[in-house]
Amino acid sequence: MINLSPKFRRNLLQVIPFGIIWLINGWAFLWSEYAVLGDQVDAVDAAIKITPYIVVFASISIFITGCLVGIIEVAFMYSFL
Repeated sequence: MINLSPKFRRNLLQVIPFGIIWLINGWAFLWSEYAVLGDQVDAVDAAIKITPYIVVFASISIFITGCLVGIIEVAFMYSFL
């Protein structure tokens, strides 16, 4: 088992919810875009056709972005708040 310091473990437990919240919001956005546009995605230039590859790539990207925002919040902005 990996031995993590208590400070690192606390910071990790504070950062992970940022990634999860961003992931849920990203899924809601993807679902709402698909629900609104349906099969008309070819008619709209800005829309993307949602495939399983797009969903996986977007999920990973959104989770990583949320974790980066969480790291900024926890590591740098915590002292200001």
